[in-house]
Amino acid sequence: MNKKLKILLYIVIFGLGFLIGNLISYYMREQLSSQEAPNIYLIIATLLFGIILQIIIHEAGHLFFGLLSGYKFISFKVFNFAIVKDEENRIKFKIIQGTKGTAGQCLMEPPKLENGTFPYKLYLAGGVLFNIIFSLLGWIIAPSIYMLIFVLIGLVFAITNAIPMGFNDGMSFKLCLRSEINRYAIHLSLVSAAYAILGKSYVVEHPEVLEKIKNLRVKEATHITDYLKFLEIEYNQDKFELKKAYDGLLKLYLENPDLILPYKIEVMRSLVMFASLFEPESEIIEKLMKDKHVSVRLKAKEPQNKTILAVYEWRVKNNPQKALAILEEGRKILYRSPHLYAKIIDEKYINYIESLITSEIEQKI
Repeated sequence: MNKKLKILLYIVIFGLGFLIGNLISYYMREQLSSQEAPNIYLIIATLLFGIILQIIIHEAGHLFFGLLSGYKFISFKVFNFAIVKDEENRIKFKIIQGTKGTAGQCLMEPPKLENGTFPYKLYLAGGVLFNIIFSLLGWIIAPSIYMLIFVLIGLVFAITNAIPMGFNDGMSFKLCLRSEINRYAIHLSLVSAAYAILGKSYVVEHPEVLEKIKNLRVKEATHITDYLKFLEIEYNQDKFELKKAYDGLLKLYLENPDLILPYKIEVMRSLVMFASLFEPESEIIEKLMKDKHVSVRLKAKEPQNKTILAVYEWRVKNNPQKALAILEEGRKILYRSPHLYAKIIDEKYINYIESLITSEIEQKI
């Protein structure tokens, strides 16, 4: 999306918010005028609580309409706190790293793809619908200045998610309406997430998918179709075809400057490890390490980050002992991996890199 279109969308959103706010205040002034003067501390508390509650309501909308459409629950996340279904269908609470650009996320396994489509409309629209429904219900049940704040937050959430922009619900909805390829891509992303919960990789279990992806005629690259580019990299990483994974990541980084920020960050932080492993003298490594988004991401206490930093210390900084210590830190926090498949891969890579470093040390003795 170009800058002019983004600015136009923000102007439209601001204008709609201003118009809605004025209309609400006009029609509700009589009801609010009879109440006591508002407490500034309660207003601040309502604002903070209202934002959190509307995020929960939004994700609950996806959950409700997803279940109604035949989906199966995978995970429900608000900020870094998540409720997930494990490989034994047990519900667990976890603290995981938040995704840049998403305050909440409800992932569900969709019904099978049939005739190039699946029931996506209610699932994608569910968050917006719940924000509107619960905002209106709140006002009907208990109108007040504090409820008005809650209502306005809900309407802002609904508007900013309904108008297609970035990688929000409205954009996903629009793209799914547009083409069968987009529907296939988003369905595949949801199914892959379900497999990951069970400790598996969908593309490893079904490698024929890679050939199908190569034969797709993608006329317009979007955040949905960009996801498909990561599947071959996932396959190569799983099979320890590390040079192929590195080449794929480097190609993504150099040829796709318009990747959405969450994707771009994942590509860049992974490149730190692979470039350090194969080309420790490469200038790209320090460039990536100085990137503000990568720097912040690598500070998160995740096993994968520890492996990345260990390879960097070993190959670039020539400090194998520190690298081994970092790997041990990663081993101790394997429970923080976002799902079972990530945990399995994280542990394999920690063991693999540790074996390489140990072997190198032994050869020098």
